[in-house]
Amino acid sequence: MSAEPGPGVTAVWPRSRLKVGAVLDEALAGIAQRPGRTVLTMLGTILGLGSFVALAGITSTASQQISTDFTLAQASQVSVVQNPPPSSPSQPFPPDSSQRLSAIDGVVAGGVIWPVRPTTTVTASKPFDGAPQRNFQVFAMSPGALRAADASLAYGQFYGPFADSVGARQVLLAPAAATQLGLVAEALPADIWLDGQTYTVVGVLADVPRYPQALAGAIVPTGTALKEFGLPSIDAPARVLVQTRVGAAQVVADQVCLALRPDAPRSLAALAPPSADSMKQTVAGRLNFLFVALAAISLVIGALGIANTTLVSVMERVPEIGLRRAMGARRHHIWAQFVTETALIGGMGGVVGTTVGLVAILAVSRLQQWTPVVEPATVYLGPPAGLVIGVLAGFYPALKASRVEPVVALST
Repeated sequence: MSAEPGPGVTAVWPRSRLKVGAVLDEALAGIAQRPGRTVLTMLGTILGLGSFVALAGITSTASQQISTDFTLAQASQVSVVQNPPPSSPSQPFPPDSSQRLSAIDGVVAGGVIWPVRPTTTVTASKPFDGAPQRNFQVFAMSPGALRAADASLAYGQFYGPFADSVGARQVLLAPAAATQLGLVAEALPADIWLDGQTYTVVGVLADVPRYPQALAGAIVPTGTALKEFGLPSIDAPARVLVQTRVGAAQVVADQVCLALRPDAPRSLAALAPPSADSMKQTVAGRLNFLFVALAAISLVIGALGIANTTLVSVMERVPEIGLRRAMGARRHHIWAQFVTETALIGGMGGVVGTTVGLVAILAVSRLQQWTPVVEPATVYLGPPAGLVIGVLAGFYPALKASRVEPVVALST
């Protein structure tokens, strides 16, 4: 039996203490009491961190894919043009350009190419017997340029160096042009008329991936173009197309002007693509900046959502806070409870958001048939980031809750 304090003795009550386990219990109880509101509060963090993880992963994946595509499709191509651009019709490249290019180590094929004129009237049979007429673009391409452009045939054959050197009237047609003129494989070689002059169709193209403009009409040898149509115009000057081995474009570009025009190498300019590494870094840097900015905005919106919802919850729970204060809870106990609640909500949102982001990365990569690339740091930092966002978002509402006076709270 405890002794009562005697007269004149003041009772000393022990100060209330709140252990870490008790804080967690109170916070979990507060979260569980309002599951719907908890889920809605968590949604901001889920969307913010999910966007961050997804955008970071998709950016890395897309950058890697762009770099790979660029390397395969562009890093093996060099163009040579006149420098400065011509002020009058001219042909600055020697007739044996293809042979000179083949002597450079790393060159697969190369040759001269230019658009002859915007449109040329093409007829499938004698122009006076009512045969259909079409207007097509005509291009001049040497046999080396056809190889450099990776040209392939649907049927027929390519014209050769001899036809180019003597200016033979031979022509290759794009698939659409052959269809419109009614030409079929069994009819080759067939005669057509270009501006009233007879030409022999020796083949129909299937594709020209490195010079797709050629699929707009007809292609003739460069020697024939010079003989029949004259020099390349200043609006459509001649240029050299060079296909190189992958990784040799920069080396070839340093040598090609001297190889083509040893008498005046500075009259030409070689245009080589930038290195794949620099392209990858540029693309990745720009995409990362854009996507991180968008993700940061999502995170700010999520934090504001948590803060707003927690502040409303504090206003609704004023009687509860007053009762706890009246029973001995101190201000920092109330503050710790609400901060713990928002930290748990943020942490759970971080876990769910990171998972959602990873699923989005895998889904996009599967749809695009890419290999997913995810930085481990992005995944590991997701849940801790959610926890920090929750703490920051709950700081002010928790401070406001801790300032509630018991007498005022219980009287409302």
